Amino acid sequence: MIYHSPSRLINLNTKVLPLLVCSSLIVVVALGLAPAYADNSIPFVIGHERFGRHADIDQVTSGRLLITELSCTACHTSPNEVLKPKSGPSLAGAGVRLKPAWIESYLVSHSSVDPGTTMPSMLLALPQEQRAVAARALSTYLGSLIEPYPEPKATGANPVPLDFAESGDPNQGKRLFHTIGCVACHEPSQEFEVAPVQPSDLDKLIETLEPEELKELGLSSAARKVDSIPLPSLPEKYSRKSLTYFLLYPDHVRPSSRMPSFSLKPVEAADIAAYLIPSSKNRPIATVKKPSTNNVVAMIASGKRLFTELRCANCHIVDAKQTPLAASARPLMSLKLEAPNSCVTIESTEKLSSKRGQPIYQLDESQLSALAAALSPKAGSTTKNLDIQLSLLQLNCFSCHERNDLGGVDRYRKPYFETVNNIDIGDEGRLPPTLTGVGRRLNSAWMESVLKGEAAIRPHMTVRMPVYNKSYTKSLPVLFESQDRLASDKQLVGGFAKADQKTLVEAGRTLMDSGCIQCHKFRGHALPGVVGVDLNEIDKRVQTQWLHDFLLDPGALKKRTRMPSFFPEGKSQNPDILNGNTELQLAAMAAYISDLKNQPLPQKIEEARSQSYELVPRDAPIVIRTFMPVGGLHSIAVGFPESWHFAFDSERCSIAEAWRGKFLDAETTWFDRFARPTQPLGNKPVQFLGGPSVSVLPQKNSPWPAAANATASKVRFQGYELDDSGIPSFRYTASQFEILERIQPYVAQGEVIGLQRTLVAVQAAPGAQPAQLWFRALADKKPSQVTSRPENSRAALVTSDGLKVVLMSNIPFGEVRNIAGQTEWIIPFPFDGNQPVTLEMLYQWK
Repeated sequence: MIYHSPSRLINLNTKVLPLLVCSSLIVVVALGLAPAYADNSIPFVIGHERFGRHADIDQVTSGRLLITELSCTACHTSPNEVLKPKSGPSLAGAGVRLKPAWIESYLVSHSSVDPGTTMPSMLLALPQEQRAVAARALSTYLGSLIEPYPEPKATGANPVPLDFAESGDPNQGKRLFHTIGCVACHEPSQEFEVAPVQPSDLDKLIETLEPEELKELGLSSAARKVDSIPLPSLPEKYSRKSLTYFLLYPDHVRPSSRMPSFSLKPVEAADIAAYLIPSSKNRPIATVKKPSTNNVVAMIASGKRLFTELRCANCHIVDAKQTPLAASARPLMSLKLEAPNSCVTIESTEKLSSKRGQPIYQLDESQLSALAAALSPKAGSTTKNLDIQLSLLQLNCFSCHERNDLGGVDRYRKPYFETVNNIDIGDEGRLPPTLTGVGRRLNSAWMESVLKGEAAIRPHMTVRMPVYNKSYTKSLPVLFESQDRLASDKQLVGGFAKADQKTLVEAGRTLMDSGCIQCHKFRGHALPGVVGVDLNEIDKRVQTQWLHDFLLDPGALKKRTRMPSFFPEGKSQNPDILNGNTELQLAAMAAYISDLKNQPLPQKIEEARSQSYELVPRDAPIVIRTFMPVGGLHSIAVGFPESWHFAFDSERCSIAEAWRGKFLDAETTWFDRFARPTQPLGNKPVQFLGGPSVSVLPQKNSPWPAAANATASKVRFQGYELDDSGIPSFRYTASQFEILERIQPYVAQGEVIGLQRTLVAVQAAPGAQPAQLWFRALADKKPSQVTSRPENSRAALVTSDGLKVVLMSNIPFGEVRNIAGQTEWIIPFPFDGNQPVTLEMLYQWK
């Protein structure tokens, strides 16, 4: 594994960069920052590897973490609820999720197949000559456990394309994997390019310090490269389909929330699966549905018996109605790690015989020492402080969040935490917030909604807040609030001064203009370029006393915050408002933002909104790159004076939507650095089904590349050019073909009657193997309602939504086919040698 300084990601003088990288590598080596986790045969528990191994947390805490993550209390009883076992994944439906060959290999040599796995060596309870046979029987049994995948529900904002799980886009998946938070735990690819980021002052300081200085200043942990949670060979374990469903519903398989949900859309999960499992390695899972031979039936029965005898059900369930077995072995606190029949060892499990008669964990000295500390009578009972810290360690919250100077984003991973559009607003704006004092800061109901994935206020961040099992969404807010309130300097019984509510609200609105509007949004509205947290309903999120104290002195409650103090030394800077009374002004600010939904916006925002940024094409077309709901992040909107407009999706090289009337409002595109999608201003919109306009198909009945997998058609956008009248022509390639597409209003008898699409295609690689290029003129979700009819002796189709498409070129009609749940009209380009072929279509709607 190669380590590098984040300085490589910053725009520096090229003569300075090698020196910084080399100096950083020297620090890494000198501090022993090469991964302590070098032995794949020992369990990898991220909290111990990052903190326990380096004494950043005490040994008792680290040992208790190991007890839960190794599921010791699944077998060994403990009255301490804090030590509840993580347990293994559900094996219900394992036959459709996991490849039997992988299961068998894993059971034979689990640590080599899945490095760092927290499952013990199970088959050591059997004589060596029986282990391979047992692994085959168990894998056959588990392969026979069949249940359907949970069906995602489609909505307007969350479409579920047919066969979405097999149509992922690996390029999109790579982007998602590196931006939504996956790399907070798992190793990022060195090939993924991140945007340059300005290092924080702390990161700059770390670069200059020697190991001894780092240790003296307590910065060794902040300087350390954090190991990644290992992944098994995913193509060997999953198919793309099974991995897609696991990413969609991780809690269905792992209710412990060690792998949380990232609220992925079906197509996003498919994209990530396509990135993690290359198409060349994607193989379907062969399941044992109906045993056809006595041998297979006997094998399944043998595996089921072994599953019971080995007490696999202590950690795994094979039926949704089954509950894990109760712990039945020796009580946890009576265990002796050094006993001859101990279930932990420092020896290689490969060398152990079956005389132990039980599962075995191979641990190293650091892990054994931590376990011994946790099992010592001196460890005592847990405390509330340990409760919350242990929970955060179990869920690996420290990979993103810092609490009481522990954890936070690894500085080597910070460049992967980006803002939408890569706008640099500092670490506070793009990194997850601190959890220090969060129980005093946030209301428990709000925290619960955040953990459930029902609330979010930072849309400018690409990283997503994971969603956790309900057992944690209930317990964590209570623990936070209980600990942080007890630790606060004063009881939370205070708040804001009392006065006439109307007077306070009016004064609060005025005070917003004195600085708040420069950084914050109000009900989604803001000055141009503002990206801060929306203050709407802040009273539902933030506790009263904390809001009061934070407004008074932000730096006292939040280290290195960019929030300025508007009351330096407790004094107001606005003497003309409420007689300059600090407490009344604080109350006024709180009163206004707490009732924001019923109040007018701050005056300066109202004035900014009164300005019009509507684009009106008068004498020539207007072409603007923007974000649009249908065209996506790579939309090119084109507006015409004739009041017919369209949006071109330059990523998929296809028209995305068209409309009539008004064109666009450019305010969000020009001024909002985290632009909301731009909606067409006009009426009578027509949306086109996703996917590229052209594709090379192996056969005429081959599926058209899906919207989420346009790269399968090998379509690449090459830009556009404007003619003398300002009309753009879009240039793109598809396999060995070059295409020039032009879309413009079509005039007949002095009246615009539709949009004309003209495509000119040429084979750009003379001598290449002949291939047939097709144009998809139309696609309709309701195949039974598509009709065809002649239009002035020209072929035409009318969709169920009233869109009429007319073939204007004198070329073959093509094919109307029902495929993948929809009707498509595809037209072949009739190439004759290397001569260009022109295809013209007319699109009309009322």
